[in-house]
Amino acid sequence: MKIPFTLIIVALLVSGCAATKNLSNSEKNNLFSEYLTTEKLESVNEIRSFRFDRWRSLSNRYLVITTSPKNHYLLKLRNNCPNLTFTNTLVINQSISSVLSINFDSIAPLESPQFKCHIGEIYKLSKEQMAELETLKQPPTEDA
Repeated sequence: MKIPFTLIIVALLVSGCAATKNLSNSEKNNLFSEYLTTEKLESVNEIRSFRFDRWRSLSNRYLVITTSPKNHYLLKLRNNCPNLTFTNTLVINQSISSVLSINFDSIAPLESPQFKCHIGEIYKLSKEQMAELETLKQPPTEDA
């Protein structure tokens, strides 16, 4: 009796995981692009007094970085960046030490620093916008 009950639990867990659909990077990139258009976020050419604090990958082309003192920026990379969604550490390549700018600066996953991912656009974010972007990358629930 114990074995069939365990098999039922395992089967339910597996079917529950299979029903959860993850969004592809392409789908996420489209959602973030639409968000930029609908929210009319204005891009900036650079972040002055740049002091990197932390970051979070949204997809293989978008990431949010936080600078000191607690400013949030959305970076859109010119191209897809390999391993961005899996890396734990970023290498930041800056042309000027206290400035992060579009077109001249890049990021790279620590595991593959030879793949420089050039920054195409920078958007300053409010905390609310940052939270909205986080919810966008989650797949829609089937209850909705």
